[in-house]
Amino acid sequence: MIKLKSIISELSEAFYKSFEAQRMGNSNYVEIFKNPTQREIKECLSGENELGAVLLNNDIYVWARDKALHVEAMRQIGDMTDMLPVMIYTEGNNCVVYVTDAARYTRWYGQP
Repeated sequence: MIKLKSIISELSEAFYKSFEAQRMGNSNYVEIFKNPTQREIKECLSGENELGAVLLNNDIYVWARDKALHVEAMRQIGDMTDMLPVMIYTEGNNCVVYVTDAARYTRWYGQP
């Protein structure tokens, strides 16, 4: 497993933006963090064990996956063409990362 700390150790963090997302009939306040700190990651997890994330231009953007779909967050970040949408499942300091089906909106679609 990959250490979550190693993914973000070289990045400079910043709050990126917030927006309202509709999910299962509910309106959710969603915060997106750019290159998040450990505290911000824990805030996004808030009892869940998964993060939505997008890799773009050597940066990572994360949000609480239970509050917004990848496509909703990707639209808030900008042009989806060069984004790589991933799901991060965490367990303690370890995580598993995989590319989501939202990749079909990017140039990564169909790439090995």
